Amino acid sequence: MRIAGRAEGVGRPLLYATTAEFLQYLGLNRLHDLPNLEELEAMLAAREEEMRREEDEELRAMAEARDSEPLDETAVEPAHSIEDKLRARDLPTLDELDVELDEKRSTIERVAARVEQERRAELPPEEHPTQHDPAPSVDTAPEPPTSEEALETQSTASEAPRTGDSS
Repeated sequence: MRIAGRAEGVGRPLLYATTAEFLQYLGLNRLHDLPNLEELEAMLAAREEEMRREEDEELRAMAEARDSEPLDETAVEPAHSIEDKLRARDLPTLDELDVELDEKRSTIERVAARVEQERRAELPPEEHPTQHDPAPSVDTAPEPPTSEEALETQSTASEAPRTGDSS
C-alpha cells in the first residue's frame, strides 16, 4: 500500500493505492482478484458463524463433562489433609505459625519493656513519670498565667533595682 494523493472532500483525506508487493504478499496476480465489498462481508459473516459454532460445541462439551462427573459432597478438604500437604512441602502448619507468632509477640513485649526501662534510667528523677501522674502530652501548650500571676510578675519587675540608678 502507498499514499496515492488526497481527496478533494472535507478534510482532504489521504487516498491509498495497492502496490505489486501488496498483491504478491496476498498471493494475488492482479487487483481484480481482490474480493469486492459484498464478497468480503459474506466471507466475514461465514467466518464469524464458524467461530460461533466452534465455541458452542466447546461449551456443550464442557457442560457434558461437568454433568457426567459425580457430585462430590466433601469438596472441602479436611484440615489434617491440608496440614499434610504443607508438611510435604516443608512449609509450617497453621498451628506452628501461631506458636511462632506468639514467640515473636513475647520477644517484642520484652524488648519494649527493656527500652522503657532504659529511657526511664536516662531521665532525671524529677522527670520520671509516675503511675499517678500521666506523662505530659507533647501537644499541650503551657497554660497562660492568671491575671493575679501576671500582676505579681509586673510588680516584681518594677521593684527590681535599675542599673545606673542613684538611689
